[in-house]
Amino acid sequence: MLGGDLRTRPRAFGSSDRAGSRGHPGRLRRLRRRRRRWGRILAITSITVRRPVPSLILSNTARAGATGFLKTLAGEVAADGVTVNSIQPGLHDTARLRSVWGAELPAVTQKVPARRLGDPADFGRLAALLCSEWAGYLTGAAIPVDGGLAQGLQ
Repeated sequence: MLGGDLRTRPRAFGSSDRAGSRGHPGRLRRLRRRRRRWGRILAITSITVRRPVPSLILSNTARAGATGFLKTLAGEVAADGVTVNSIQPGLHDTARLRSVWGAELPAVTQKVPARRLGDPADFGRLAALLCSEWAGYLTGAAIPVDGGLAQGLQ
């Protein structure tokens, strides 16, 4: 449970023009999605949820907690037509990745079963799908986009 804020009926906040002064903006957006009976919530976490990095204890913990939160939220809002999913990117060809790995990047890339870095468009196409009408029955999923790097079962 989320402490009841998603179980609060929209009329408890009054009209939408008055609601801004009576509640948190994020809560109001969630209530509007529920009232419309359609919505998409998509979070970006990391493949480290499935394959923690030893030196990133705080990041590993926060992302795993966020993934658990999203799974719980998905169950709470599914009947209202709102889907909640997350994408777990692996190694994608970005300036940040190149700056972190530098000269080691070719060797790191060879550890990816696909033997290449992800293209940012690989990630973007999945995000677009998850936000579309076509994904209306897909909720509570945490989807790796990592070229097969995370070897565990789903």
